[in-house]
Amino acid sequence: MTTVPTPHRLPSWERALAEPLSESKWTIRCYDTVETTMDNARALLTEITPERPGLVLAQTQTLGRGRHGKRWDSTKGSLASTFVFQTELPLAAMAGYSLAVGCSISRVLQSLGCALLLKWPNDIYLSRTAKAGGVLIELQRHEGKSYVLTGIGLNLVELSREFPGTGALFSLTGGQQPGPCEVAALLASELLRDWETFQEQGFEPFRQEWLNQALFCGETISVQTGERIISGEFCDINAAGGMVIRSEGEEFEVHSGQIQMPH
Repeated sequence: MTTVPTPHRLPSWERALAEPLSESKWTIRCYDTVETTMDNARALLTEITPERPGLVLAQTQTLGRGRHGKRWDSTKGSLASTFVFQTELPLAAMAGYSLAVGCSISRVLQSLGCALLLKWPNDIYLSRTAKAGGVLIELQRHEGKSYVLTGIGLNLVELSREFPGTGALFSLTGGQQPGPCEVAALLASELLRDWETFQEQGFEPFRQEWLNQALFCGETISVQTGERIISGEFCDINAAGGMVIRSEGEEFEVHSGQIQMPH
């Protein structure tokens, strides 16, 4: 079990989340400042069951990270969260789950008036050049049980000053400005429904929904996978969430890699 410093809890946030999530029996922890919500979620695993998922939410996250250990800055009013489900799915069956989570996020934000683009495999964009958030999936084993931890970070109302090319989902100057608790509650409900679907059917039910919002789909791109770079048309996503690239009459499936942004 991961040992992390005990931060100050936010009872008002926990109460705000408990009411809308009461029927699902979530274990909820809200903190003022943490290094990462993922670390605090790992410390919560003994309280998570198939019937009782977990949610960790923080007002400030000081060491947030994305894929490959890249830093993710926590801006004022941002969503810094980790959702936890116990699972019996084998590792191979989790293929495509980060993309399914992207669909969950998109539906929630669309309900709040914000349209998104989804960049393979786990980034949330407002436009071709403005990243507003991302997803980090980790699988953990503890005392013979398996858990999937879904970290979600979103810039809700303020841009990151340290990282150019970021965007905020909601304007500071007017309109609807939902806070972290409101967004987290909506996400928790959506993620739980989609998790139940994913456990039974995998990524396939989400595939077309994801493609409909896919950034760079139909364009010529380059993807770095290991030491290899594959260039061609991003033409599809397979049932396991892998990117399908067509190049010189051949199709290549890429399951792990980094898109090099087209000009």
